[in-house]
Amino acid sequence: MFNQPVYNDGVCEIYRLDENDERVVKHTGIRFQKRILGFKRFYAAQAAQTDIARVIRIPHIIGIDAHDYVEITGEGIYEVIQSQDILDFTPNPIDLTLRQLEMHT
Repeated sequence: MFNQPVYNDGVCEIYRLDENDERVVKHTGIRFQKRILGFKRFYAAQAAQTDIARVIRIPHIIGIDAHDYVEITGEGIYEVIQSQDILDFTPNPIDLTLRQLEMHT
């Protein structure tokens, strides 16, 4: 059995935009764990002409969709490219593959 993930790398908020481009918060105060962006995932993204900035692991949360947005405190805003359940743990955490949209200055 694997050790449970430790979510101590930061805090994020997940939201979507409504038809008026207003922020609709789905989840706030979510702690995450940074993941390594592997060569296979990096080159697959390049082949699909998608710039992947990072991958983070969050606790199991329902309702996260591709094209939602993730704001990482003190870092920036990202678009969710992929949400993937990780089956090695119970409850299953989720890996979010992110494309950077805006950096905090």
